Amino acid sequence: MNNPLYQSMMGGNPMEMLMQRVNQLKSSMGGNPNDHIQRLLNSGQKTQADYNRAMQQTQQLQRMFGKNH
Repeated sequence: MNNPLYQSMMGGNPMEMLMQRVNQLKSSMGGNPNDHIQRLLNSGQKTQADYNRAMQQTQQLQRMFGKNH
C-alpha cells in the first residue's frame, strides 16, 4: 500500500522536510504568531485548554530535539 507521507519523507532528510512544512505554515499565517494565537483565543475558535495542550506538545518536541528554552 502506498503512503504518500512516507514516500515524500523518504525522498529527503526528514528534519529538513519538517522544517520546510513549518516554514510553509509560518508563511501562510502571516504576521506575528502570538497575535494569531490571541485572535483564536479571543474569538473562541480555540480554548485555553487547546492552547495548553499545544504548548505541552511543543515542549515535548523541543525536548526531543534537544532545544530546552
